[in-house]
Amino acid sequence: MKSKNTPKAKLILFSLITTLVFFSILEISARVLLSLKMHSFQFMAYGLRDMRREKFVIVKGQDGEMLYCKGIPSKDKINPVNSRGFRGPEIHEKRPGTIRVVCLGGSVTYGAGLDYQDTYPAILQKKLDEKFGRYRYEVINGGQPGADLPQIISLTKNDVIPLKPDIIILMNINNNLKAPGFWFIDIQGADRGKQSIDQKQEVSTKYPIVKVREFIVAHLALAHLIHEAVPSGVVRYFINFDWKAFSRALMAPDNIWQAEFRENLHREVRVLSKNDPKIKIILLEEAVNTIKYPELEDPFGKAREIMGETSKAYRNVYTLDIQSAIITAVKNGERIWQTPSYDPLHLVREGNEVIADVVVAFLSTTLKNPEVK
Repeated sequence: MKSKNTPKAKLILFSLITTLVFFSILEISARVLLSLKMHSFQFMAYGLRDMRREKFVIVKGQDGEMLYCKGIPSKDKINPVNSRGFRGPEIHEKRPGTIRVVCLGGSVTYGAGLDYQDTYPAILQKKLDEKFGRYRYEVINGGQPGADLPQIISLTKNDVIPLKPDIIILMNINNNLKAPGFWFIDIQGADRGKQSIDQKQEVSTKYPIVKVREFIVAHLALAHLIHEAVPSGVVRYFINFDWKAFSRALMAPDNIWQAEFRENLHREVRVLSKNDPKIKIILLEEAVNTIKYPELEDPFGKAREIMGETSKAYRNVYTLDIQSAIITAVKNGERIWQTPSYDPLHLVREGNEVIADVVVAFLSTTLKNPEVK
């Protein structure tokens, strides 16, 4: 005799299977959408592995104060971090005749939000290999997210100079912009932004449900896209950031960031040149989205002016115009920034391709035959 509950059990099972299939279709679609959005089909594996290797250890001085950060070594094939804490493959003894290039900067140089192959140093290496052959140039990504010039100077003294670089490429404007009353990435001023992040971390520790939500967002592409569509925390802070007021504060007569920026550029040049008078130093602008945020032209333009003044003071320092090439690419319909709706700085692969092209052209013309140590 058949149980009266059999049809009901079958209905429940059918509903569960249907729901699972429907959710699977949504999740696969979300992974495709996320891969297209990030221009990398590695995101089809979202949540199945650690998509980001942005994990760091703090290097402190004798006084216990932070000097700079270094990456935690990882043998991940897609996002490797070598034993020296730099993003990329292991750095071996330099081959005779090889020109060693070290790229210094913050998160744009590091390539935050991108796989290693999509960062500008990695693209630069590929383009130089294609033009000059393998082993003529060796490009090292020395960028660290959030790094400002004082931190880069410390990194240079301790970790870059031992590499015996022939060329240094430095791109670091944004993290040195300081305005009272504002906080953006490493910009000093009001602590409300930092306090909100600290409070969020405290809530995450205190309430398990928050940890569950974070776990789901970290492992399901659908949840990740929904989370992005309903911004919170840091994202909401950046979306609501008052760029115009920030720019006015940066350009105020009593703002001292310009003097500090100028002095720190000179310090970096002196540190490198004292160790090796023949070293070549290339100062890159940061590609800022002045199309959507025209108010940023003033402070970033001032920084470019200071960089130009610095390069004129030394025979071994050069300044490259990245911004013009980036704006031209945008006008030609190329996608340049990862999230142009609220982030005017971080680039997609196409933006990094533009930077690499400008650098290759410069190395092919102005620095045709740099001396090799």
